[in-house]
Amino acid sequence: KPDDAGTGMAMDSSHRTPQIPGSYDGIPGIFHIDTGDNGELTLTGPFVAQNHLRERPGRHVDVVSGAGIGGENYSRTIRGAELKLGGVSAGHPVTDLSANTAGAFASTDYAGNLGNGIFKRFVMTLDYPHGRLYLKPGAPMEDLDLYDRSGMALIPNPAGFEVYAVTEGGPAAEAGIAKGDIVTAVDGAPATSLTLSAMHKHQRTDPPGTVLHLHLASGHDVAVTLRDQI
Repeated sequence: KPDDAGTGMAMDSSHRTPQIPGSYDGIPGIFHIDTGDNGELTLTGPFVAQNHLRERPGRHVDVVSGAGIGGENYSRTIRGAELKLGGVSAGHPVTDLSANTAGAFASTDYAGNLGNGIFKRFVMTLDYPHGRLYLKPGAPMEDLDLYDRSGMALIPNPAGFEVYAVTEGGPAAEAGIAKGDIVTAVDGAPATSLTLSAMHKHQRTDPPGTVLHLHLASGHDVAVTLRDQI
């Protein structure tokens, strides 16, 4: 029912990924809707370069922000400027400024990729037959706009979690964790007793100063003290 679905906007679904108009810090652009992306906002390399976004001052981390069919995604992660979608404010999301020179995030066809971290702010309705998308404000989410405080990216492993990437100078690096390490226990509990989502929640929502006591398959015990990185 369009009259109860919130603010409507044009949606182009003729491509592989639906697209809607919007703006970042007042700069207009076309944004992809990507419900397979658990992040918030990724701005494409050409959009970042054209608008000199990497040169802006402010706290940031340079990270491997994810991986897909085309390989790893390299980004500078910041607390972004205001994002608007069809005139609807989506706040100041955690934003990845893509540094990729190939693949989807090197495209000049669109400005950015919208993940579920954006759409959890709303009730979203996609009306494909009429080419419309609707956004209605939803209930606040406890982990909205929070970013990893551990400085490491994890992926599943039969023994627990494998460290996929480590942020240079981050808490995990300072604790001596390296890419390829296998985490077999977290705070004394087997890592296999935790889902990856639950571990990610600890990394984002546990307060700064919290210490994660990790046991590695190498036999080492390490203590990672969480802190805000951006």
